[in-house]
Amino acid sequence: AASFVRDYAFEDDVKLAPGARFTKAWTLLNCGSMPWGGELGTRLVHRFGPACGTCVDVSVPLAQPGEEVAIFVDMVAPAFPGVYKSDWSLAQ
Repeated sequence: AASFVRDYAFEDDVKLAPGARFTKAWTLLNCGSMPWGGELGTRLVHRFGPACGTCVDVSVPLAQPGEEVAIFVDMVAPAFPGVYKSDWSLAQ
């Protein structure tokens, strides 16, 4: 199990120029009783909305129970101005 700790690249709802490159970063806590990530195959996977990136899934660092890990995703703002939401979640 995982829980969201913080978003520290920048807050949601920031205005970016069309086509701007940026890195989104989150810290997650392994709040379960088993490790995940690393060689165990856990990934952060794009679910819906614009992927805004060069990939649709990202490997997650190994997290032991009680440990926090940082996840970074390089993204590109959509080409047209507007309000966009890109949803990602952990998957095995």
